[in-house]
Amino acid sequence: MKLAFLADARSPIAINWVRWFVERDHEVHWISSRPADPPLANLASFRTLSIFPELPGGTRVAGGHKILHPAATAFRHWLLPLRLGSKAKELGRMVEDIRPDLLHAMRIPQEGMTAARMRKSGLAGSSIPLLVSVWGDDFTFHARSSPMMMSLTRETMEQVDGLHSDCFRDIKLAFQWGLRIDTMLLVEPGNGGIDLSIFFAGKTDISFIREFGLPKDAFFILNPRGFRNVARSDTFFRAIPLVRKAVPNAHFLALKMAGNCEAESWIRKMDIQSCITLLPAFPREKMPQLFHTSPVMTSLTVHDGIPNVLLEAMACGSFPICGDLESIREWIEDGKNGLLVSPADPQAVAAAIIRAATDPGLRKAAAARNKKIISDRAEWNGVMGRVEKFYHGLT
Repeated sequence: MKLAFLADARSPIAINWVRWFVERDHEVHWISSRPADPPLANLASFRTLSIFPELPGGTRVAGGHKILHPAATAFRHWLLPLRLGSKAKELGRMVEDIRPDLLHAMRIPQEGMTAARMRKSGLAGSSIPLLVSVWGDDFTFHARSSPMMMSLTRETMEQVDGLHSDCFRDIKLAFQWGLRIDTMLLVEPGNGGIDLSIFFAGKTDISFIREFGLPKDAFFILNPRGFRNVARSDTFFRAIPLVRKAVPNAHFLALKMAGNCEAESWIRKMDIQSCITLLPAFPREKMPQLFHTSPVMTSLTVHDGIPNVLLEAMACGSFPICGDLESIREWIEDGKNGLLVSPADPQAVAAAIIRAATDPGLRKAAAARNKKIISDRAEWNGVMGRVEKFYHGLT
């Protein structure tokens, strides 16, 4: 197949997905929605459609990574309609030049909306079959952020030939947002699944503990979500003193927060300097070390699909504690293979962490159950094999 992907070329999620088709000798063209270097070798072509410029002053730097302020996100939501027409024309010229069998826009905001406007306007390239992916908070957060985003989300659902989501909840929501009844549907993990040669259950990594100067006899609890518009980082920090009263050797690891002023402010406010380590962002291949070191993982989001870090934690045997969301309940049965809590309730979060930390039997049973779930439902070769068949059905 000749395939064109409209996706942020910096995204590990997109890279993991697209590399399947590159490695199987499909003709793959990547149109990046952000300036970036080609993320994979052997691409047939690599182009840039910069839907949004970087916003000066709209980001803060944390561990070398840029994080959008909520105000910057809101600005983009209101600015997008003003740029959509010109970007849709530019995309149309690129697609017309490539002439792929399928165009896959790997997110509704920005990429999916631009491709849908190209289709609706009858521009060059508009006859190519269009597949759009739903990412975790596309419907529950971004779509509701402004009247214009609501309209553009509906327009996108009306124009797609295929829709991919990582949870059945978003398929249900898609029909509420105007998805046609004849649209082809695919429900698979958003990153293409878990590579079990990389992510697997393992023992605590002593070299990792030494590398970051962590306490040797601590019980580690990981927060891999960083600061995000949809994550309750405040709840995470407020729960720490409560946990420490019951589990004195508890030590918290906060990924993507190294050098973050907001995180450092919370640490001072809660007086928890001795029991938390702020970590930088890690490359994908180093994440298993983090999960092996952390018997418990927290994901306290108020909007989400199926987080990739949740599936990775499950594969590695780290016990998940997550916000009680409809999408998460598709993978986690409360009290069986994880715990579900109100992400706004520090007492509930602390109680869940304490339960997991003091019940090794619960953690062991959950690890066995999660290993089978990942193998059956989220293993990369199985997922992407099904995705490839779905692509053939669309072309």
